[in-house]
Amino acid sequence: MCIPFGGGILINLDNIVNVRAEFIYRETTTDYLDDVHEARTNTALFDKNLPQDQAELAHQLYIRRGEIDPKSNKQTGPRGNPSNDGYYTFNVKLGIRLMGQRKKRVS
Repeated sequence: MCIPFGGGILINLDNIVNVRAEFIYRETTTDYLDDVHEARTNTALFDKNLPQDQAELAHQLYIRRGEIDPKSNKQTGPRGNPSNDGYYTFNVKLGIRLMGQRKKRVS
């Protein structure tokens, strides 16, 4: 589940065309969005439950610290952070009314 926070603006350029922009931050209720959290998987389960080729791949993908720091390929140190995940989106939209001009209501 995620909780959105944000806002936006709508600018009517004329009766047919408008431009919208919105910025939204979504806070999730889990720490699994990026698959990085403090809990570590017991790597012995890879060998126990997967075919050999898949287990080898799982071991290679499990520790990816070497991609950032080639000198360090150990499981030590923190992995992720203890807080929940979140993400931002920014949208710009162009709207065009296809049915012609909007009629003004007469009261």
